[in-house]
Amino acid sequence: MQLKYIFNQISKKLGIGLILILIVFIDIFIIIGNAFFVEHSILEMENDAVLINKSGIIRGGIQRVVKLELENMDTTKYISDIDSVFNEIFIEEKYKLVNDKMIIFVSKLEILKKEWNVLKELITTYHLTKQTTDKSSLITQSEYIWSLSEDAVSTLSILSSQKMSMLKNIFFIFFIFLLDFFLIVFIIYIINKKIRNNLEILSTTDALTKVKNRNMYNEALCFELELNKRAKNNTAFLFLDIDSFKDINDTYGHASGDLVLKELVLILGVTIRKTDMLFRIGGEEFVIFLKEIKKEKLEKLANKIRLQVQNFDSKISHKFTISIGATMFNPDDTKDTIFKRVDKALYQSKNTGKNKVTIS
Repeated sequence: MQLKYIFNQISKKLGIGLILILIVFIDIFIIIGNAFFVEHSILEMENDAVLINKSGIIRGGIQRVVKLELENMDTTKYISDIDSVFNEIFIEEKYKLVNDKMIIFVSKLEILKKEWNVLKELITTYHLTKQTTDKSSLITQSEYIWSLSEDAVSTLSILSSQKMSMLKNIFFIFFIFLLDFFLIVFIIYIINKKIRNNLEILSTTDALTKVKNRNMYNEALCFELELNKRAKNNTAFLFLDIDSFKDINDTYGHASGDLVLKELVLILGVTIRKTDMLFRIGGEEFVIFLKEIKKEKLEKLANKIRLQVQNFDSKISHKFTISIGATMFNPDDTKDTIFKRVDKALYQSKNTGKNKVTIS
């Protein structure tokens, strides 16, 4: 009754025409505000996806560093890469993204960085002593950091999901009060499509080479293992690595190193079949799943890939080569057993002269 009375009083003073004009202006104002809110939400969710990706790189990189250190391999480059990602997050992202919801995530990243510095000291100590106690401390700290990184990524994923839910709720409220049914449906469709596409691209695609990334590799590996448990699927696992990639970066610069990675993807793209799957799982490390191939033909195809790379005229005026480790999926394989087998084959290729194929 009170609202009706107020409306009648305004109607008497302004007239129905002016009220309709006022409603139109209010409607336009709300829609413009909605547009700015949506744009801000999209940017936040895109930034969330970038941070999730960077956090995943840190998580995987730390695992790689510890693995290499325990195998007495040089970890300098990988440690530097992880430090660079941390710096990118805290220099470029921290202050523009921190709000009451993001403070939790940023604080967990700060703890993760602190524990990473502790791990680096343990790596240095173990590198010098090779003592069993130092090795145990190193492994314990790496497992602790893994749990911290998992927690940080999960926290950000939950926050991002909450933002999506809040965005949908806002749209629903606009629909109820403005009755802009078709406009809201259209906006929801466009926003959902854009957000999902951006999140999917960022979470499943390598930013530099545009091939499937480590996340997709893990999913595809689980899928292939399950297929081979049910019925032998004749799928091969190729693990390849660019030879002396650090020397290319040191000699020609990181821009040239990036170019080599793109050229390798170009070569592989025209060499493997459409049914095969290509992933970049690390700096210069790639994985290929070759579908429906017999074991006796595996070495021939792997060498074909190797020779295509060897004979390619790179734009950096320096021919580069790759080393390959390969194996077939077995019905009783797990993620660890098949990767350990193919990783061992790759290192045999690297340690016996490079630019080679080793079948395990």
